[in-house]
Amino acid sequence: MALPSVSQITVPVANQNLTIQYKPENLIGERVFPILPLASPASKILKYSKANMFRLETGTLYRAEGGETKIFDWDLETQTVTPRQISAGESVPVEMIDIEQMPGQLPTNSIIDAVQHATARIDEFKEKLISDVIYGNTWLDGTNGGSAPSAGNGGWALDTSANSFIKDVYNAKYQILQSTGIRPNVLVMDTQTFYAQQFNPIVSDKIKYTQRSVTTAELLAELLQLDEVIIGSSVYTGAPENKHTKSPSTMTPIWSPSGHGNAFLFHREAPGLRVVTAGLQFRLPYRGSLRYVEGYYDFRKRSYVYTVTEAIDIAPVALDVGWSFSRTYS
Repeated sequence: MALPSVSQITVPVANQNLTIQYKPENLIGERVFPILPLASPASKILKYSKANMFRLETGTLYRAEGGETKIFDWDLETQTVTPRQISAGESVPVEMIDIEQMPGQLPTNSIIDAVQHATARIDEFKEKLISDVIYGNTWLDGTNGGSAPSAGNGGWALDTSANSFIKDVYNAKYQILQSTGIRPNVLVMDTQTFYAQQFNPIVSDKIKYTQRSVTTAELLAELLQLDEVIIGSSVYTGAPENKHTKSPSTMTPIWSPSGHGNAFLFHREAPGLRVVTAGLQFRLPYRGSLRYVEGYYDFRKRSYVYTVTEAIDIAPVALDVGWSFSRTYS
């Protein structure tokens, strides 16, 4: 009888120095809509009247000796904030924990992984909520979902002098300034719209005398006289969970809801008194934590369940300091 080979009697074990994991990266939500902590679930935002602030009636502020001073009315508006819970959880079977405790078996920590996975789901969900809020509202461009480039659909991807990217951004900057007295300072665009600018001959011509020959987000910010250009590259799948079918190989880009390229020019400030910013995330502590982590044992499935919960409202607060674009590259 032949002796067994070494490969037949060796028990394969998981590599202890390597695991492969796909995960959401380059999330930009907090760079677009900053987070403002709330102290009460019943909150309102106070807004000073824009018209009152800029009202300058010709000649009415001159005051003759003994005459009356022009008095303006106090005008405040409010916007209600309604935080809702966002919660996600992961289930860990006891068998998984048991095998992890055996030396040399699995290089995982399922409890830590469960919390991190649930947190990643919340972060990506919030990313999509912010994109939905931006491209589901009517900003100063007056078009729900975003206005087309002045060169027409795909006008920012043209590799000719007809490309209207720079012209459209500067026109939107001027329109926002004319309407509010405020200069927009941030531009968000999806990855493919950004890639298109690397072949934009007008952009290439303007940066050819710089030290860089490749268009970067930083160079675009300088060219457009903005504080920042942000590239949204996160993706998602809406396919339901199915143990027998893997997720589709093609994901949907979060920051291109039109499927043809999107961009958003806006003014952003850190939350505070007497500031203007396009939108905010209003976060209410849940059970004393900004993010509450909870674990329990499910006797039916013999599994531990770990959940992460956050209470938040994501909302635009100044629609006139934003301008959205759609169908930018096709």
